[in-house]
Amino acid sequence: MKTKKFALGLLLAAGVLGFTSCNKNDVVTPQEEQSILPTQFGVDIPDAISYSKTSLKSDDESMNGRKIYEPLGYFIKIGEGAAQIVEGIITHIAYYNIDKPMNMVYVSDEDGRDKRLVVTENAEYNGKTWQYQLTITDIENEGQADGGKALQLFWNKKPIEGIALLSPSNCNVNDTSAWHTAKFRIDYSETNANGYSNEMTVYIADLPLANPLQDPFSCNAIKLWAGKDGNYIDVRGNSNHPNARFFDAEKQQGFNWAFVASSNETENIACVEVALPPSNLQKQNRAEILEEYSIRNVFEREIFRIWPELETTTDSASLALLDSYFTDAEAPGYFNQAGFIQGGTVPSAAYETVTERIQALAPFEPNSVSVQQINFK
Repeated sequence: MKTKKFALGLLLAAGVLGFTSCNKNDVVTPQEEQSILPTQFGVDIPDAISYSKTSLKSDDESMNGRKIYEPLGYFIKIGEGAAQIVEGIITHIAYYNIDKPMNMVYVSDEDGRDKRLVVTENAEYNGKTWQYQLTITDIENEGQADGGKALQLFWNKKPIEGIALLSPSNCNVNDTSAWHTAKFRIDYSETNANGYSNEMTVYIADLPLANPLQDPFSCNAIKLWAGKDGNYIDVRGNSNHPNARFFDAEKQQGFNWAFVASSNETENIACVEVALPPSNLQKQNRAEILEEYSIRNVFEREIFRIWPELETTTDSASLALLDSYFTDAEAPGYFNQAGFIQGGTVPSAAYETVTERIQALAPFEPNSVSVQQINFK
């Protein structure tokens, strides 16, 4: 029996993780107390499930549950990084003492071009009236179809709540990375409306897809939510891989990499459930996504569809191959500061609460993430 390739394509997020206007600690704000800008615009996620590196390679010949779980932190880091980009920009422009409605021009440190910054009051967006709106445009690109918009921020000051829209192509016109054409949206709230002191939803759209023959697992959209409840950070999200396929190299399927997670900030541990539903699945029930399309269920269906004889085999070599695919494929998966530990079995009593918390979480509807768009005002 010939073993066929299956690799979960990674999001090469150097553009996102590296594209920052400045570090939050690099800028001294002359009149920070008078600024009307929000002082925070994201949720910090524990390192156990938010990290920049993964051991999974695009040319892996084998695949099992462990290798599906391991990239989780990389995916979460991308969403968290998008919020950090917005926070960095806000910190940077705070230098200009944004304490009232204003209209000004400044030179960007990113590309050396003139940017226009406009702040207004009582702005409408997404069916809601916001206390303030801030828009930054690339002046030379204002005549383009997108109006040259680099950043739009709609927010209320107390409690902090807002929506940020970001277009890297107008933040730095000299950037030619793959993420240059992407669009970002971050919704952030400290209103405690859903029982979380801080929560954010990150949308990423218009990611360019790679050639399917070279990288069938490239991603075109991401949606990530994170909420802080005392010492716990809950996370759920989807990424869409429209050209992805499993064990059958001839069959293009397309799927979401969908998950829920709960982490203990102090202990730096987490419990995670991952599913691989079809990209066009129009269901959002927890059982219909996380259970029907669990790693184990998907692997079994795909393997037995291609090699039906394996479903009843007693051949030791074949059984050993199946075991290698199903290693750590059971849900949920457990993480600590070193990354993925194991799947299926609770490592210790310390994980009991996070294991319980994920039962109340569900990923987003796969189809809605696959087709999501981000529109500026």
